[in-house]
Formats: sequence, structure tokens, C-alpha cells
Amino acid sequence: MAPLLQLEHVFDAQQGFVRPLIEGRLAIPNIVSVGVKSRRGDLVEIQAIVVPSTSINKDPFIVEIFINKKESVVEKKISEISCTCPGGACKSHCCKHAMAVIIHLERLDESEIDTLTCTETDQVWGQLKDGALSKFEAAPLDTFCHLPRVGPVYQREVQPVTDELATEFETVSLKMLENSQAAKCARRQRQPAPAPTPPSQRRLEFFNHVIQNEHVLVKRVQELSNNLLNKCTPAQQQYYRESVMVTKKEALSIFLDSTGQNNAVWDAARYGRVTGSICYELFTYYRNKNPDWNKKINAIFGPHFSNSNMEAGNFYEPYALKKYLVEENKTCLECIDSMQVGIVINPLLPWLGFSADAIIFKNREMFKLWENKTPVKGNTINALQICQHLSYIDRSTGLLKKKGEYYGQIQLGMVLLNLPACDFSIYCSGVAGKPSEPKSDVESIHTETIVLDQSFCLNLLETLCHVYFEKILPWHVERND
Repeated sequence: MAPLLQLEHVFDAQQGFVRPLIEGRLAIPNIVSVGVKSRRGDLVEIQAIVVPSTSINKDPFIVEIFINKKESVVEKKISEISCTCPGGACKSHCCKHAMAVIIHLERLDESEIDTLTCTETDQVWGQLKDGALSKFEAAPLDTFCHLPRVGPVYQREVQPVTDELATEFETVSLKMLENSQAAKCARRQRQPAPAPTPPSQRRLEFFNHVIQNEHVLVKRVQELSNNLLNKCTPAQQQYYRESVMVTKKEALSIFLDSTGQNNAVWDAARYGRVTGSICYELFTYYRNKNPDWNKKINAIFGPHFSNSNMEAGNFYEPYALKKYLVEENKTCLECIDSMQVGIVINPLLPWLGFSADAIIFKNREMFKLWENKTPVKGNTINALQICQHLSYIDRSTGLLKKKGEYYGQIQLGMVLLNLPACDFSIYCSGVAGKPSEPKSDVESIHTETIVLDQSFCLNLLETLCHVYFEKILPWHVERND
């Protein structure tokens, strides 16, 4: 027989996040038992008992993993994951207890996994709580009078293996097993890895501008952050220092590696931080008189989802940016161009993050922030007409409403990136049906310039600071316990 899971299934379960993999490996000694709870055809249900790492006297967590033995697609091998810990577990976010069980299963042959009875879980945990063996001290076997003395395994001295003998053994072994992976690897000529492409000077200058010339509101909210952090529990302060805070070097690495905003680095950097897409939702919910913060935060940081608006926006964003630059250069005597960037995390406020759609330059100088929306209705009507159909646009003025998520997103971006204005565009492709390349004579774009609103930003940032340190940070610590 063979293990139920392979190494590739472990990497798939981590979903691009390093923390569950590291903590899961450390939690393997906390596994009390692992067994097969049921078999239904090719579907095997594994149940495991895992003791909490910080409170070993509390009830254990029950981890259940459903594995399809005949499934060859890596992403579908594990069909379901669950855990009774406060953070829970699922396919999108695997907790450390479930990850520990998955790593343990990869190391076990299927024949080594026992089948559980209906009462075995209670019996195993009951034996652990009994504590009868704690009354006795361990003693080596050779102290018992009825056991024979064990002599040395070797009756003669074993000579050390010389380098020549080791080389000869390796050569003979590879020759005898010429079809093994080791032999194939030895015959293959390894090519040196290509040197990484150095970041552009413009990208580095932009990052240094953001970090070194931070907005005055950033410094003001930093003081509030420090005061609220001092009121947190020691466990929360430790989590913040180890998992949230970043150095300037780390922030630069995340910024460069997340360019494109569609990889694991970008997903990991956004998770658990207050970003532009969720800031206004948290800002308004803080005033809720009957809030359920646990439910709210679980919904925000839960499994990713997509809809037709998001898919259209991702597909048409390059076309929207190209159309915007063409229209701007028609009316501006100076050269307008753009740069796409990754997520920016300021070490002064590491619990915040912002991913701009693009940064606009005028004559090679930083000029504005650019944010774009591509509504689905834009495939049948043009950009001027669509403003009458969008809930976030004031129909009487044709301007972006100040009480809305996009206004809050834009204002947060201008503060964190230290830019004085933002061009907010609404792009209409004019292409009905499945997203496809638009025609230049059909597509249209409407752009509105929004300036920094100091009073709104101060209220927004101070409220978000309370939300993070009073609600989100405690949720993180409880989930990782």
C-alpha cells in the first residue's frame, strides 16, 4: 500500500500561506490519534484528535479530512477539511491542527492507519484525562531483574566509511538502479538558475517616496495604534510583533513580489490586514448598534469569491488603462504615462495595506492615483449613459458619492501612497457576452478627479484603528490558538 496523501497535497492545502505549514509541522506532536472513521467507496473519512498547543487541559480539537483515493487531480484529492478549533478549517483556509494531520498522513502508509470504532474517540481522550501513569516515574529496562542483560550489537569495532568507499558505493548503486530518480538526476546536467530581474528605478523611487515621505495623517494614526496596542493582551502584542509588523526591507520585498496583484504573495499580504476594498465596510459597521463582529470578520476574511463584475474588471483593466492614457494625452500637452504596482504596506501602520490599480506620472513625475471600475452594464451602453445606472454615482451631479465604499477606498489610497489626487474611471467595453478584446471605436471611459479629503480620512483612519486593535487582532489570536 501507499500513503493516502503525497507531498503535493500538503502544498495544495496550505493555499500559498506559509504560516499554517510552519505551525502545522510544530503541532504534529499534539496529535493524540489518527484513524479511519468511515469508508464510502473511494471516499475515506479520516478523524484525528489534536490537543491545543497553549491549553493542554482543555478539550481537544476534532479534525476531519475527506480523501478521494482514486482522484488524480491534486486540487480535488482532499474534498473537505474541518476542525472544531475557534478558527475552523476549510479548503481555502487550513488551520494549523488540520495541517498537522495532513502532514502526518503524508508520512504514514495507509496500512498503518487504524479503523476507529464508534466509541474510540471518547475512550482515548478519557484515558488521557485519567492521569494514572503520572504517579509512576520512568525507569530504564535494564534495572528490572527479570530482563536479561543486552550485549552490544557489534562484537567488533566498526571501521568508519571513507570518502573513497562512499563514492564507490554511490557509483555502483546508481549503475544498478539506472532507472531511479537519483540516477536520472545524476545524469542530468543542471543549468544555473537565471539571475532575477532587478526592479526598475522608477518602482524603487515610488516605494521610497511612500515610505520616507509618509502623509501627516499616517504619523498621527501611528500614535493611536501604539496606544491601542499597549492596551492589548500579551498574546495579542506578541502576535502583532511576529505576524503583522514588517521592516522596510520586508515591505519592499512584498511590494515587488506582489506586482500584478494575482499571486500568492499578494493574497498572503492582504489577508488579515485592512485594505482598500474592505475599509469602508468596516468603517460603517463600527457604528452598528447590534454588531456580530465574529461573523463579520469571518465573512470578510473567509474563502475568496468572484462574480461577473470582478471577472470583467480583472479582464478589462489593461484596456481601461490604455483608453485612459489615450484620452488624457489628447488634452494634456505634457506626457502622461502609468506604472502598475504591488501592495504597499507602510511599516509605521503595518495593519493597513493598499493595492493601487495604477500610478499616473506626468513628465516622469508622480502625479495621481488611478482607480477603475468596469460594470457589467457597460457592455451595452457607453460611459456617459451608465452613470445614470450606478448606485455609487450621484445621478444629479454625475459624481462619485462620498457615502460609498469606492470613495473610502480612494481616500485611503491617497493617504497611504501620499498622493494629492486620484482619477476615478468608469470603463465600458461595448462588448456583449463573454469578455473579449474591445474595439477602439466602441469602448468608452468616464473619468472624475477626486482630491484628498483630510477630515474624512482622519475619521476613517482613526475608526479603522479601533476596529483593528479591538476586533480584528483579538480574532486573529483566538483563531491561531
